[in-house]
Amino acid sequence: MWRDMPVKKSSDRWQRADEEVRKNLPAGVKHVCTLRGPTTIVRIAWSPDGQMLASLSSDGSIHVWDTASRHEVRASINHPKGFSAFAWSPDSKTIALSARDERIQFWSITSGELADGPLQSPEPVLCVAWDPSGRQLACSSCGENEPRHTAGGLWILDILSQRFDKLPFAMTGVEIKWSPDGRRIANGGYWGDGVLDLVDVTKSGSSTGQINARYGGWSNCFDLDWASDGSIIVSGSQDGTVKVWDPSSGKLMRSLEGHTSQLVSSVSLSSRCQLLASVAVDETLRIWRCDKWEQSAVIPWLVGEGCSLKQMIDFSPTSSTLAVAEKREIHILELDLAGLLGEGGVPSAHYVNAKVVLVGDTGVGKTGLSLEAIS
Repeated sequence: MWRDMPVKKSSDRWQRADEEVRKNLPAGVKHVCTLRGPTTIVRIAWSPDGQMLASLSSDGSIHVWDTASRHEVRASINHPKGFSAFAWSPDSKTIALSARDERIQFWSITSGELADGPLQSPEPVLCVAWDPSGRQLACSSCGENEPRHTAGGLWILDILSQRFDKLPFAMTGVEIKWSPDGRRIANGGYWGDGVLDLVDVTKSGSSTGQINARYGGWSNCFDLDWASDGSIIVSGSQDGTVKVWDPSSGKLMRSLEGHTSQLVSSVSLSSRCQLLASVAVDETLRIWRCDKWEQSAVIPWLVGEGCSLKQMIDFSPTSSTLAVAEKREIHILELDLAGLLGEGGVPSAHYVNAKVVLVGDTGVGKTGLSLEAIS
């Protein structure tokens, strides 16, 4: 069971740990609290109303916190074989849970009960995402049970009919996100040379799942996020960059350099797309301002050795509060927009997929060069 207040013999240790966290925070970033769990945390996600935070631990258990009171909303829930993924419903009342035995269950946060009769998914599920209407659940499968099943891909579960339909053109994704209008799914993976697909789910019949855009030939995609207004998609790449995509044209807008080692494992956009957070295996959390695509803050201690290749950071959908998972802890950080969006951001390299001109030497990233588009 997670708890807000540790036992007395540990209180001094936790207090010292929190003070150490605060010492490493730059101006404009405030440590609100730390939530502590029993085992390593591998995925976190805010509820759509911004009032709760859910986490998946390495032991396969799910926990839900009320971040205002810092207490669990519900006791942790477990499955005999452990849960592999989860997703919030748009009304913040239900969590869809994917178990390692290929079953999908629905957990009511209001009652604390699991819905009767878990659904048997066609294949083992890597990740799930609820559509904005609350009527469908996208499931990315890995097809580990070949030849009994097909070789992975994307499935759409109709919640009411409990029917699974496979999208024929889509590939398996390690992270999937619906567009805000519910018409497409961003599907990122690290097969082959790395692909980020935009999958159309508005077609009927055999055309369902048609690829609107395929961003291939780049580095493997480990995480992605879609702006709340649908204007951009950001992805974390194995080459150590954060890529910014235009979903309307299917073009690369920016490739942000700053992390000093390969593999950006988690990215998240703030609610009004003013800030972007990224985490990499260089053991840093970086905050970028989205108007100039410059770094505003670098935090050197978060998500260090052994970081998961899952969603380890998540902005609240209603505020500039950022949750960051580090081993068994979740740090809740409050970001000062006025301070972080002021002048004097940390220089960073950024280039676009277009004609470019050299504008300066930043001394960071692979090239140490900053490139801008020529209109």
